[in-house]
Amino acid sequence: MDQESDFHWRFKPKCTIFSVWRPLFGSRNVPITKVAISPEDENPVKIVKGNSKEFKCRTDASRPSSTIQWYLSNKNITNSSSHYNECATNCSDGKTISYSQLIYKGNTDDIGKTIYCTAINIEGYRVWSMNKTIDVLYSPSTPAITQTPTGPVNANTTIILTCEIKGGNPLANITWQCNESTPVDSTRTSANSSISLVQLIARKWLNGTACNCTGSHPAWTQHNSTSLVLDIRCKYMYCQKGTYTQAI
Repeated sequence: MDQESDFHWRFKPKCTIFSVWRPLFGSRNVPITKVAISPEDENPVKIVKGNSKEFKCRTDASRPSSTIQWYLSNKNITNSSSHYNECATNCSDGKTISYSQLIYKGNTDDIGKTIYCTAINIEGYRVWSMNKTIDVLYSPSTPAITQTPTGPVNANTTIILTCEIKGGNPLANITWQCNESTPVDSTRTSANSSISLVQLIARKWLNGTACNCTGSHPAWTQHNSTSLVLDIRCKYMYCQKGTYTQAI
């Protein structure tokens, strides 16, 4: 074999392999097939008005990396997010997993709207996450007690006490601390109020006793309470608190 033939024999395979390998590598795009949104186990997602909530989206491995977009009921809110990529394995195959984080601030105008994300890495291969419904919690009014009949009342009169807490999402829960009272229709709700009734007999020894109504709500950092002091009259006079010998 002459010198020129030997040269072509030794270098031709390398050139052939290289010329075939390059276009194959460039064409091996891997489209994404799914994008997962978190928090995973919350739906609807409850957020107190004015507080912030973190949402995250994560793609499966793809090549090239993906672009993630965020939406609030079809309105693009990607500007409120951050984005980064990580190698899916050891970075040798060019596959990446894409992540995006969204910080959402609770707004009552968004109650019932949905947050979701989309991801795309190859034209025509866009995928959607599941929808997360937004439930924004906001505070109701403080409790208020009314008495029927209005006081002062005569001893042995049947009294109905009504506690009402207006508004809020969700409606508030109500509990009572009121000696010798029994629930009437317990706790019920109207369109925008929580209402709880208790009934008691105005015994003379209950004069001056305070009945307390306490409301609890997830948007409150502590319970809210109000009280009504029973004003009971004995015959021709007011009963004395703790006195059992007054005539009636």
